[in-house]
Amino acid sequence: MTVYKYDGTLDGFFSTVFEIYTTKTLPDEITSSEEIQLGLETNIINIITDDKKALRIKNSIIKNIGADELHKFDYAFASCDEQKEMKMFSFARLVFKHGSSVLHMMSLIEVINFNLMVSKVTLEVEHIKGFLRFAQLSNGLFLASYTPDNDITCFILPYFADRNGAMNFIIFDKSRNKMGLFNGEKYEIITCNENIPEIFTEEEAYCQSMWQQYFETVSIASRKNKRLQNRALPIRYRRNMSEFSSR
Repeated sequence: MTVYKYDGTLDGFFSTVFEIYTTKTLPDEITSSEEIQLGLETNIINIITDDKKALRIKNSIIKNIGADELHKFDYAFASCDEQKEMKMFSFARLVFKHGSSVLHMMSLIEVINFNLMVSKVTLEVEHIKGFLRFAQLSNGLFLASYTPDNDITCFILPYFADRNGAMNFIIFDKSRNKMGLFNGEKYEIITCNENIPEIFTEEEAYCQSMWQQYFETVSIASRKNKRLQNRALPIRYRRNMSEFSSR
């Protein structure tokens, strides 16, 4: 069993693909996890991220299927799928073998798996753009906490920075202890091992209370449609929305 271990970055993954083609040793697993189950015949190949090698793979993908399709690897890599690396590699193999023709091979399982990861991440990004709620902390910063299925902070941070240009804010992915920071001019993503104390201003607490009251008041009991509501607003997104925080 051959396991390629990389650093968990996208360039690290592309460096891994480069090494696979260089050594001609196909992987049974590609992982960044520290917890690898070792067998008697497990061969672990540790990959050092090399920007030049990664760039060669990316340029090859662009040459075969175009820059827009390369961008889909960003979305696939953000997937929570535990087998995402192997599914991405399987798709990349088809790209290098068939070129642009792979874009029409929609019935192949490798293409289906890759596109499904991209679609799920893309859909969650669009959902979060509409569902994310910011609240003002006592220090003046605005905080939006959320628990996405996929690692999508890098996709929504530029969107909210452009939309809320005059506002200093933090987008906190509580599932991954990852924070997207924006100071009104530039943004960055960091990892934080501590929880953010959610101490809101009195005005913010009042506004949240009024919003909850409004949400309940405008609700018409005879017209409630839980099935439609659950389809339009999945339950998993409600835990960080003020409308549902008292429920």
